[in-house]
Amino acid sequence: LIALGSSLICANTAVLVAQRNIAVIEDRQANDAAMGMQRDIEQLIEELSFEVNDHGNWDELYDHMPSPAHEWSRVNLTPGKVRGTLTQFFITADRDSITGRFHDGDVRGPNASVVDSAPAATLLRLLGQSKPVSGFGVFDGHPALYAVTQVRRSDRKGDPRGELIALAYLNSDTLSRLRLKNSDWTLQIEPLKKSGLVAVGMPYIRHPTIIERNFQRLTAT
Repeated sequence: LIALGSSLICANTAVLVAQRNIAVIEDRQANDAAMGMQRDIEQLIEELSFEVNDHGNWDELYDHMPSPAHEWSRVNLTPGKVRGTLTQFFITADRDSITGRFHDGDVRGPNASVVDSAPAATLLRLLGQSKPVSGFGVFDGHPALYAVTQVRRSDRKGDPRGELIALAYLNSDTLSRLRLKNSDWTLQIEPLKKSGLVAVGMPYIRHPTIIERNFQRLTAT
């Protein structure tokens, strides 16, 4: 009986050790997935910055700023036409005002819409920087990537003529670029500021919290 009891204790200890080791491995996998997601988001922000800077240093846009004509904008300033680009909305601004919002088939003035609900007051907070800025923000409750640049001639000469904002909301098309290979990971967007203010800046993904663990599935948020 003593020998049998000792064997059971050893077996239980081995199982507990194995479970702890598995938990450590799973936690490491969850953390690696979160850090990989952060790198992917930062890469998307870089892509968005490239696209807005490419348009911002454009002689023709410079000539039409700060309030591009409707017909010209419909042909030349409507993201969504070309597959593969990240920008969903271009927004033109001048000093303390939004002068236009542009998307394929949707050329508007300064007013928001159902699909582009970013408040003008929030967008204006992104302006007035001496160099291009980009990051991750929550606009009217909707998470989005943003990038901003001054509109200048391609030779960078002359004074800036307004600013150009690029937005990419985290819809299914944008999220598909994050390459989420493991269906057990859950992406949950939570602004760190709870006061109702809009959070802007570079993203920071916290160490994931394990919310479900069993022998079949690990779910981390």
